[in-house]
Amino acid sequence: MDRAARPIVVLLLIGLLAFSAGCGGSRAVVPPPVTAEVTVYFFLNSDGTTLEPVVREVTLKEDTLEARLRAAMEELLKGPSAEEVGRLYSQLPADVKLLNVEVSPPYATLNFSAELEQIGGSARVLGVLQQLTYTGTEFEEITDLILEVEGIQVGTDEHPFAGEGMLFDTLTRQEAGK
Repeated sequence: MDRAARPIVVLLLIGLLAFSAGCGGSRAVVPPPVTAEVTVYFFLNSDGTTLEPVVREVTLKEDTLEARLRAAMEELLKGPSAEEVGRLYSQLPADVKLLNVEVSPPYATLNFSAELEQIGGSARVLGVLQQLTYTGTEFEEITDLILEVEGIQVGTDEHPFAGEGMLFDTLTRQEAGK
């Protein structure tokens, strides 16, 4: 081999060694997505007070309680599907965003954007709280929801919920029905 070709061959060998070292078993294995069912709650148009459970199929990156709760809340925020609109409706504001979900059974903390509180009327406020409560406590490991808006817990003496000034500390199914 002539002197001019030697550096090219050495560089190619170094490149092959580096490439083969990167292909070893040290890479993290990413699990495939998981399909799951979550239940969300909307109101029946026929009477406006009855919550109707709706099962939705979702795809999760990981199958954890937190991921399932997040998926359920995201489905709830989407509202009724085109096929459901004539029969069901949601009290949640259309532009509200889910910012974070944390689960520490039996509690789950849901953090929403400020739009969640930009509603009025005690019936609508109660409807929003009922939809969140029933959807969030559909999981047997979760009995209480802590509600946050922009990272601040609401429903407390320091931060009542919405313009109606609702106080609840945590949301439970027992209290949501009232």
